[in-house]
Amino acid sequence: MSLADSLIDVVERIYCSAIEPRRWSEALSSLTSVLGGSQAALIVETRGSDARCVLAAINTDAPTDVFAEYTRYYLGIDLLRNTTQRLPLEAIITDVAVVTPAVRRSECFNDFYVRQNLARFIGTYPVNDEEYVGSIAVFRQNDRPYETEQIAFFERVAPHLTRSLAIGNRLRATEREADALQDVIDAFTTGVFVLDQKLHVRRMNSMASAMVATGDGIALAHGTLVLRDGRAASSLRQGMQQIRAVDTPPAPFVIRRPSGASSYVAVVAPRRNASGLEILLLVRDSAAELRSVKQYLRSQYALTKAEADLAVAVADGMTVGEYAETHSISTETARTHLKRTLRKTETHRQAELVRLVLAAGTNSFRCEDDVRG
Repeated sequence: MSLADSLIDVVERIYCSAIEPRRWSEALSSLTSVLGGSQAALIVETRGSDARCVLAAINTDAPTDVFAEYTRYYLGIDLLRNTTQRLPLEAIITDVAVVTPAVRRSECFNDFYVRQNLARFIGTYPVNDEEYVGSIAVFRQNDRPYETEQIAFFERVAPHLTRSLAIGNRLRATEREADALQDVIDAFTTGVFVLDQKLHVRRMNSMASAMVATGDGIALAHGTLVLRDGRAASSLRQGMQQIRAVDTPPAPFVIRRPSGASSYVAVVAPRRNASGLEILLLVRDSAAELRSVKQYLRSQYALTKAEADLAVAVADGMTVGEYAETHSISTETARTHLKRTLRKTETHRQAELVRLVLAAGTNSFRCEDDVRG
């Protein structure tokens, strides 16, 4: 294979490694083979007194115990590495140019480089900024220095190493941000769907996944959100058009459920990021929220089912008389439930009971059919 063909192969493997870091071993093996080396290593670490390694790779044929020995002990005392870090980004480094008498006398050079027959090398720093420092080196286990043609080849590879590592770093940062966002939205009791302009679901939280799993009004078809309620689907499209036009959230709408269960209440909101406009579809299941509220009150304050039902109803604005009529009990029985509820929750007035229920993050709301849909 010519050097030109070899360059294409090496560079292709380098950029594949940005997406799949485990493939750095393949890229280093390809580079080592072209340069006639025996071992290659890539190390990226954070700066500072508490420096930690964030990426480490060796070529597939290199002995892992040698590399482990270096990263475990010699990395921290490597005078050669400490000296060459001051060189410009992507500067080509060879043993001929940088191994000074002081380096030759150092512990790391004698006990590691010379002992492991790694004193011949070519390398560079593709990452060297305030946050990270990263080096790559290809070693030879012979006394023959690298030739001009091989050094020129490495010079052409160096910029691609820098770009690949930068791309990989951005991808990892994006993944961390996405994971952090997922952790946040998973804590919501509201279903959260992150959609693109064609209703493809980019992300959803655990509550949204549960809604989809039931197949009761909300579904996915090849990754696209489907609302089985035609009026709700129309409201979603209209809401998206309103967001694109005026960038303000439209009114909530109802998603009726084929099972006859309480309707979902949904609202559409805009979310802008680097890739453009995304759509947030927030879906509330009032019945599930009410069950959660009542379970909390019963476990926290030892309320009976009837007492928990009354507490939530009062917090929702219902009078004791209305509650009694709705549940087909006498007003006196409802008042008895209320007195027991106040005593168990250590509240003295209905207003205090309402604040207690709301403090649990459970202000129930009614999903009336006249909500715009």
